[in-house]
Amino acid sequence: MTERVISVVRKLVGSPSVRVAALFAAFGVGFAGGNLLLARALTQEEYGLVSLWLALYYLGGALAPWGADGVVNRRYVRPNRLLLRRVLFSSLVTAAVLTGGAAIAYPFTPGLLGLLFLAIVAGGLAVVAAAQFQARQRFITAMMVWQGSNLLLVLAAILSLALGGWGGGSLPVAVVTLGTATLATAGWLRLRRVAAEEAGAGAAADPLNDDTVSWWRESLSYFLGASTNDLLPQVERLVIPRVLSLVDLATFGVLAALVIAPYRMLQSGIGFTLFPRMSQAETRRDRRRLLVEEVRLMLVGAVVALVAVWYLAPLVTRVFLADKYELMPSLVLAGIATGVVKMLSSLGRALIFALGTPRDLAVYGAASWVALAGAGAGAWYGARWGVEGVIYGTAAAVLLQALAALGLSVRHFTGNRPTGDSNRA
Repeated sequence: MTERVISVVRKLVGSPSVRVAALFAAFGVGFAGGNLLLARALTQEEYGLVSLWLALYYLGGALAPWGADGVVNRRYVRPNRLLLRRVLFSSLVTAAVLTGGAAIAYPFTPGLLGLLFLAIVAGGLAVVAAAQFQARQRFITAMMVWQGSNLLLVLAAILSLALGGWGGGSLPVAVVTLGTATLATAGWLRLRRVAAEEAGAGAAADPLNDDTVSWWRESLSYFLGASTNDLLPQVERLVIPRVLSLVDLATFGVLAALVIAPYRMLQSGIGFTLFPRMSQAETRRDRRRLLVEEVRLMLVGAVVALVAVWYLAPLVTRVFLADKYELMPSLVLAGIATGVVKMLSSLGRALIFALGTPRDLAVYGAASWVALAGAGAGAWYGARWGVEGVIYGTAAAVLLQALAALGLSVRHFTGNRPTGDSNRA
């Protein structure tokens, strides 16, 4: 029995998903801690505005590559100047569109809008740099480039707290913007050295990157399917200030930091490692083995997170935030429910993007857009029951998307024949 336990522990410690999930946990703690410090240092309205700015920043950075990160993960793409120019172009356009929309829909100052524009551009560049390292299974480097902004949030929050909230929301978002630009620059400089090393080792040909039409066709196809997965996690933050208030958004921000964040760490860690590993699986038996491993980790992590947040979230809110915010048990339960649903969605997304045929991706993309529309409608309708209603309205739509992805993926795990490339896009 002891030997079996030791064997299981060794497998878990040696699992890339566990190592990456542990690092995600560290970044997630930084994200949660930064948000809690900001909630303590700023007024509820200021913190609500910062929370909204961060939602647009994360959303913009994810959308900005227009699918380039997915293409990089699915096939070998040289990290050269051509790729950099394409990503810079799409990031500038995305930043302009989102910043313009934010100026119309939300009460941002010109300074916050300018910082949002710069942060989205830098975020898009960082996402693709991270995808290059992820495709090479250099997960730690990829995460440092992609998730390093969470640690920057801690620095920004400490500065705000030390200065007594001086500068309101402008100080923390300026720190995040500058830090993201630094991470993106460092990532691309490192990729230059990687490209030189691969060229010297006789890297494989890269016809896609040199074919402009084929590049944009595949990139935008991926983008249409994947963009909803970037939009869905931000629906609550984008809808709440429109149908409720910035104070309600601040409450949701605290809930997200204390309750939803642990599930977000788990789903990110699983999807981050599962995508490239599942793409490279040689047989359906290998796929099933990987899937069982990931599901086991999901279940263990979900149970541990449930127990931890149920008892600790109200305590931390009461002690650390001095009753400035109140997380009722029903609100905590809503946060747990949406966290579990989003974990399932992340698992399904990793499977369908790694294994799906063009038809699978098209069906999943259509289902995802339906889910996005449903999430917006559900959040809007659920607002009559406050923040909890918004959360449940969004979670119902995300659950339908997760079931669609898992249903489409089932046939890629049946039988014992070699996978080849016929089942992939």
